[in-house]
Amino acid sequence: MRELHRSSQVVLAFAIGVGLLSALRYLVGAGALLVAALLAILGVLALTWSGWRAVSFRTAETTNYFVVAATVWLAWVFAPLDTAGVYVKFWLERPSYDSAAREAARGVQPPCATTKACMFEAGSDANLAFPWEGIIDNWIGVVHDPSGRIEDVDSHKGAFGGDLVGCQHLSGPYYLCSFT
Repeated sequence: MRELHRSSQVVLAFAIGVGLLSALRYLVGAGALLVAALLAILGVLALTWSGWRAVSFRTAETTNYFVVAATVWLAWVFAPLDTAGVYVKFWLERPSYDSAAREAARGVQPPCATTKACMFEAGSDANLAFPWEGIIDNWIGVVHDPSGRIEDVDSHKGAFGGDLVGCQHLSGPYYLCSFT
């Protein structure tokens, strides 16, 4: 009976780890993500070892073990955990976005622009961008656009120092946009 209890712990840890690893992309930096990936690899190895030991007993617990492991794997493949990470990060940072948007609406450069936490372009509808992550000149970030015209990719070719590739509406005047 002890093997079932230990196997259940490993499967539960694996399930939680997979979910966190998928959502962490937007919540932490690259260093923390590397540590999380290494821990996930160790978790998979522990799960494999535990599964190998369970197979040697060939009991009903073995069947339960593999059903749970398959369910976790299918949930990881088909669940929108990446999208959940985007929304969690957005809602955690939205108060600072709203504060910067109020400053920009008054025609004042928000303080976040001096620390590079946001990009401010005076005189445009979509005058604020909050970069999240990127490589060289390709990046994604939240754009504040009360007009909603940011979704017209062709008319925003030079926005925020890059070419707009596409946008997805998040909430209210905020869009998750990709630039190159």
